[in-house]
Amino acid sequence: MSQYPTSIASEARLQLHALNIRCEDGEYIVGRPDIGEFIGLPPVGVRIIELISQGATPRLAEEQLAAECGEVIDVTAFIEQLLEVGFIAAVDGRSVAEKASKPPNLVWLRPGHVQWLFGIPAKVVYATLVSAALVTLVLRPGLLPGYQDFFWSTTLLWVMLFNSAIFYGMIALHELAHLIAARSYGVPAWIGLGTRLANLVVQTDVTGLWSCPRYQRYRVYLAGMATDLLLAAMALLAIAWLPLPALLASLLQVVLLCGFLLVMFQVQVFMRTDLYFVLMDLLRCHNLHPESLGYLRYLAKRLVTHQKLTRFVQWRRRSQQSPSPLAALAVGDRRKIQLFSLLVLVGSAVSLGIFFRYGIPTILSLLWQAGNNTWQGWLAHNYRLLADGSVTLMIQGVIEILFVRTLWRDLWPRLAKWRSARKAETEFDNSHNS
Repeated sequence: MSQYPTSIASEARLQLHALNIRCEDGEYIVGRPDIGEFIGLPPVGVRIIELISQGATPRLAEEQLAAECGEVIDVTAFIEQLLEVGFIAAVDGRSVAEKASKPPNLVWLRPGHVQWLFGIPAKVVYATLVSAALVTLVLRPGLLPGYQDFFWSTTLLWVMLFNSAIFYGMIALHELAHLIAARSYGVPAWIGLGTRLANLVVQTDVTGLWSCPRYQRYRVYLAGMATDLLLAAMALLAIAWLPLPALLASLLQVVLLCGFLLVMFQVQVFMRTDLYFVLMDLLRCHNLHPESLGYLRYLAKRLVTHQKLTRFVQWRRRSQQSPSPLAALAVGDRRKIQLFSLLVLVGSAVSLGIFFRYGIPTILSLLWQAGNNTWQGWLAHNYRLLADGSVTLMIQGVIEILFVRTLWRDLWPRLAKWRSARKAETEFDNSHNS
C-alpha cells in the first residue's frame, strides 16, 4: 500500500529510487531522469544518499557524518527534502505515493531509431544545404525575406489558413527536433505550451538532460534551430533554382520567412530561448535566469524600501535589510549574473514595449477587420466574406485563449506563493510591532 508521509522518523528504514549522480563544476547534480526532477547538492548531500542507500537510518547517518565531518548535520530534514522532490521510494517497507506526472512523449523512440540523424554523413548534408543557401543569398540578395511575403493573397482566409499551417507546422518540427535529439541519448522529453513575456510558445521539457555531460546537451539545445535553418535553406534553394508554380513559390517564401523569424526569436536569450541554454552552459551558470530574476527582485525591493524611508521618514536598521542574493557567489559568477540581469531588464522592457506599440494594435486591428468582414458578410449573404472573417476570428481567438489559459496556469502558483509570503511577512510585522 502506498502512502505519502509528511515527516521521517530518525529510525526509519528508507529505500531510494534509482538516482543519477554526476559531478559538474564542483557541484553534484542528482536526479531522476524518468520524471525530470534534478537538484544540485554539495558533497555532504551525496554522502547522505550513499549512507541511506547502504541501509543506514537517518540517526545512524547523522552519527556517521558527525564522526567524518566533526559537525552535526540534520539528516532527517535533508531526507524530508528528498521526499518532497520524489527521490524516496519507500519508508519502512511502505511505498511512497508518486505525485501525478505527465508521461513522456514518444517514449517508444529509442536511440537506435534516430542516432543516424546526428551522424557525420547527415551533418555533412545539413552543412552543404545551409552553405549553398548562404551562397545563393549572397548572389541573389533580393531573396532575403520580408514581411510582405506573408501577404501572398488578397483573400485573408487563405492567408490565415496556409500561413498558420506553415508557421505552426514548423514550430512542431522545431520541438520534435528537440525531442528526437533528447531521445538519441535515451532522455525522456515532454512537449507542451508555455509563455515568454507576451508570447505563447510551444516548448520541450528536457530536464532529464542534466543526467548527460555538457557536450551532449548542446545537441539537444541546438536541434530546433538547426531544423529551422535547414527548412529555410531548402525553401530558399527551391525558390532560387527550381521552376515552381507561383502559388508554391509564394508558400515557400512563407517557409523562408518563418524560418528566419524563428531563428531570430532564439537570439532573445533573456526569454530563456534555446540559445539561452547554450549560453548558460558556456558560462557554467546552472541557474542563470532564476538568479538574475532574484537579483532584480532584490534591487526592486531595495528601491521600494528606499522610497518608503524617504517619503515617510521611517527609521530602519540596515542590518534588518535582506542581504544580496549574490553575496555568497564568487566574483566571476556575480558579474555574469549582474550582466545577464541587465540584459533581462532591458530586453524585457524593449520586447514588451514593441508588443504594446505594435503587437496589440495589430491584433486588435486584425480582430476588428475580421469581425467587420463577418458582420458584413452575414448582412450581404456574401459567404466568402463571412468565411474570411469567421475563420480569422476563430484562429486568432484560439491563439489568444490558449495564451491567457497558459499564462494563468503558470502565474497562479507564483501568485499563491507571493500571497503566502506577504501574509507571513504581515503577521511577523504585526507581532514585532506589538
